[in-house]
Amino acid sequence: MKRLTKEWVKDYELQELISIFSSKKKVPFAFTNGGTESVAEKDLITVKTDFNLTNKENEISFLILPEVLFFDYDFLSGNREMNDEELKNNLLFQYKNLLRIITYLPDNLLSRVKDKRLLALGYAESEVKKEILSYAKKQCRKAYKIYEKACDKSVEAEQGLTIHKQFEKHPYTHSLPLLFDETAITKAEVVNDKMYLKLDNYTKLTFSGIKILEEEISVDNTDVKMIELHKKQDCHELHLLLEKIDENFIKNYYYATYAFKDLKMSSK
Repeated sequence: MKRLTKEWVKDYELQELISIFSSKKKVPFAFTNGGTESVAEKDLITVKTDFNLTNKENEISFLILPEVLFFDYDFLSGNREMNDEELKNNLLFQYKNLLRIITYLPDNLLSRVKDKRLLALGYAESEVKKEILSYAKKQCRKAYKIYEKACDKSVEAEQGLTIHKQFEKHPYTHSLPLLFDETAITKAEVVNDKMYLKLDNYTKLTFSGIKILEEEISVDNTDVKMIELHKKQDCHELHLLLEKIDENFIKNYYYATYAFKDLKMSSK
């Protein structure tokens, strides 16, 4: 039974909303031309001056928000200076995917959010924020329990495979879920009854007696979000939940499922 599904990942990703509301660092957000109708008056800082400026320029309102959008990720840039285009794309990726995750909230909560754009930046009125946090934490706890059970079942299913014996001697990786954790598939190739899968952690997997049951997308250059391994009567099945970012910087999820007889790994 497939547990780590596209529906499951919607609950799992709600942890992003928990993170943005929990951010300790704060940043100012300025309103220069109205647009504050979605903000509680008590949350606004309005500054009025009497300088030799226009009436419009003599007034500005600020909203103090948690630091949600990070304008530079060292681990994404390899500790090098990112150019303006990369910084812009990184910002778009973060904002758009937070907005996508917000759409997974139930209608009764979404209807109470006055401006989903501001929610993606970390703002909601206190009572609404409290309810969103409560819902997100509840769903994340359920999702994580499903994840733990799926991992345990996958480790059990490794019994009898060549890779299981290899894990016993491996210095770092001791299970298939750990091997695939935060990895990308750089290349997949099927030759006769074998499939060769290369991961970006320099691991090469060889599946013997391979049969492709499902591939919603070419698995080349996709990120592995989650895996499940199942032991069947006469074979094993590997279920992959794959992640790929489209041209609009939106994460999309796809399934790939393979039946096979044996699995081994190498670092060549």
